Parts: sequence; structure tokens; C-alpha cells
Amino acid sequence: MAWIKHWCRLAAVGAPLLCRSRYMRLTGVLLLSSYLVSRILYKDYLISVWCYFAAAVSIVALISIIQDNRNAAGRSRLRVAGR
Repeated sequence: MAWIKHWCRLAAVGAPLLCRSRYMRLTGVLLLSSYLVSRILYKDYLISVWCYFAAAVSIVALISIIQDNRNAAGRSRLRVAGR
């Protein structure tokens, strides 16, 4: 069962790293960095500290979603105007 936690970490960090959005890739880099810092400095409290960092990093993910929505809205306006 110990292998499951490794897959969960890989999914949490790997998925954003593979995304096309630069903000989502930044999210992946920040998640990986926060995991490494948590692992090195707070080994006894790894999960709690990493979750705290991940909550802070989620702001970058929110910015990514807002930016993607703005870009999509701009593209749809261009299509309507270009008829």
C-alpha cells in the first residue's frame, strides 16, 4: 500500500507540469518545490505542511483558470465579430 502515496504525489505534481498553460506549469513547479521543502524541513509533518503549501499554491491555479476563461471569451468575441 505504500506505493499508492507515490502515485498520488506523482498525479498531484505531474498533471500540472504536463499542461499547456504556463500558469498551470508554474503550479506544478511550485507544488514540487513545496513538497521538497516540506520533505527536507518538516519530515515529521510532511503531509500537513505540504497541504498548507498546496493551499497557497492553489491561488496560482485560480489565476490560470481565470486567465484561460478570459482568453476563451476573447476568442469567442473575435469569432462573432469576424462573421
